[in-house]
Amino acid sequence: MIRRFFFVAAWVVLALSVSVLPMKAQTMTSDYATTSSDKIPGAGLLGTGQGFVWTGVGMASTGVALLAVGIMHEKINPRQGQEIGTPVWPIFGLGEVALGSAVALLGLPMLFGGKAMVRNAGFTMDDLPAFAGPDQRGFGTLVELGGGIDSHLFARFIPGWHLNEHVFLGGGIGVTAFNAGRYNVIPAAFVASRFTPGSSRVVPFFGLDLGASLPGERSDGSECALYMSYRAGARIHTHGRQSLYLTTNLDLFDVTNFNGAALGFGLGYQF
Repeated sequence: MIRRFFFVAAWVVLALSVSVLPMKAQTMTSDYATTSSDKIPGAGLLGTGQGFVWTGVGMASTGVALLAVGIMHEKINPRQGQEIGTPVWPIFGLGEVALGSAVALLGLPMLFGGKAMVRNAGFTMDDLPAFAGPDQRGFGTLVELGGGIDSHLFARFIPGWHLNEHVFLGGGIGVTAFNAGRYNVIPAAFVASRFTPGSSRVVPFFGLDLGASLPGERSDGSECALYMSYRAGARIHTHGRQSLYLTTNLDLFDVTNFNGAALGFGLGYQF
């Protein structure tokens, strides 16, 4: 439990540190900037608050997804002794909702404080540089690395296409390695989608991946099964189509039977 706490704490600190990186794109005129101001007071604090809020919202939504999956599993396969069917899933789901809510609430004072500083300096929110524009369209690649509180690590490679500045579709491959449980290594192939509303430097994102978890190093000798992954969190634009993702995820490796689930956190970079 202590190791899990420090893992989550370190991930939240990373979200803060990334949010307060030198705001070059916001303190100087960007590709899509609506102001020529060299510096806008409060922009950095605003971005930090947005990072916390959207990361927390993503964490809470992942917890809700886990609760929904657990309830569906109990209705389809009552009292089946699989990982997702044990009494553990309500604890993790509710814990993720509570932790995500706390992270979001922590960011609200910074978000409102940053907005107040921007307005007190004589600017409006429309004066902040916009990071959504035509240059974001076209081919891109998303790489993700992370792990989870149920002792697993994952790596994913997703080439795809930006249909516009808000929607990304691609086809990916990934590997999830468990340190304990029924499965050891599970490859997966899937179609990935990402939706990022808004044009600020820090925006929320929501993603859904569908595909197949392929035969891998499994102790039960399972064959291919339907794979689904829900991902949400904060996207931080860096330049053009390049963005950093702070991700929470719920992976299901056998959707039909709701057998095999991974709740985790990760970092992604899109270029």
